[in-house]
Amino acid sequence: MYGKVFASCFTGSMSGSGADTFAVWTYLLANADREGCLEINPRIIAASIGMSAESVSAVVDKLQQPDPASRSKKEDGRRITRVGEFLYEIVNYKTYRDIQTSQHRNDYMKKYMADKRILEKAKNLIKNEDSKKVLNSVNFVSGQVDVDVKVDVEGEAKVDTNVEEEAKEQGKGDCKEGKPFTESAVEPLGFRAALRRQAGI
Repeated sequence: MYGKVFASCFTGSMSGSGADTFAVWTYLLANADREGCLEINPRIIAASIGMSAESVSAVVDKLQQPDPASRSKKEDGRRITRVGEFLYEIVNYKTYRDIQTSQHRNDYMKKYMADKRILEKAKNLIKNEDSKKVLNSVNFVSGQVDVDVKVDVEGEAKVDTNVEEEAKEQGKGDCKEGKPFTESAVEPLGFRAALRRQAGI
């Protein structure tokens, strides 16, 4: 079990209540379950925090009293209510539990979105670097394309040739002077696959 102590409990109507009150109160917060319930045995608490059982009982009685000055008007400002022989419920436990859960969720989402933006930037950088590799291997000069890709394509010979000459030999004269370059001229050469392998995609 654990519990979080909000700073507001030291500045509200409990301010100046004394060390015994805050010692017992924080013990209750730390030992309550998710619903804010716990068993209170003054003798056990006294042995745990170094107080007398009588002093613990006095604080427990005080925490059950109405407090008109309390920020919360639930149960007339009582901090705890008795629901069994030793079983008690912390009145506003769920309220403060939900507050801290909401804060944790907001903090998590902020960190998640920040990490996501960093990851997207990293992906874009990698993508841009891959694009540069491809562009560096292809030179567009006067409508012609020179290829210098030394990559094995399905175990065949390496591509290290001039696309215009090979395209003409293949009967696909798309790389004629004055006409734009098209992939159909080099598709039989495995050019596209070679570029993809060089770029790592």
